[in-house]
Amino acid sequence: MLDLVLGGIGLNKVNPLEGIEKGTIGNYITRFEDNQLYSTFYLKEDSHSIEYILRKSTLEMKAMKLKLSGQPFVSLLFKFAGDSKYIYGRLYNTLDIKDKEHLEVLLFQREIPISFVDINNNIIKTVMVENDFKDYLKKVFITKNIETIQISKDYNEEYNLGNLWREIL
Repeated sequence: MLDLVLGGIGLNKVNPLEGIEKGTIGNYITRFEDNQLYSTFYLKEDSHSIEYILRKSTLEMKAMKLKLSGQPFVSLLFKFAGDSKYIYGRLYNTLDIKDKEHLEVLLFQREIPISFVDINNNIIKTVMVENDFKDYLKKVFITKNIETIQISKDYNEEYNLGNLWREIL
């Protein structure tokens, strides 16, 4: 049993899975059966794509600090099955309290839960993966002196997740 919670406090239970669009990844603070809170990612796809991703069972993760229209962001990207078709990502404004809270919770996690959600909002499977973002997030919040990619003010749809994935070393 998973409890999705707002603000990590456990009082405001929500069911945000309906708000996640197919082909995207959401991020929510989640309380698991062991009463442990995790910053959890929810990947919503059709059943065929979920089966393919789980069968291939490969995952690459990248993170980068960005500046978009003068605002500081951290981008967390996931590439599943070694296929650029399955790149998903989240942008976090480090000045936004909720975004910063998600990153701070993630900073202290050894593992990241990723739940695969079908188009009917059923959680098909949850897997725990090593937190490859942890060291990078320490640099963001502790050293604060890391390379930032400048994204032009006229950001458009052509600058997609695949382009961002290639830009991050």
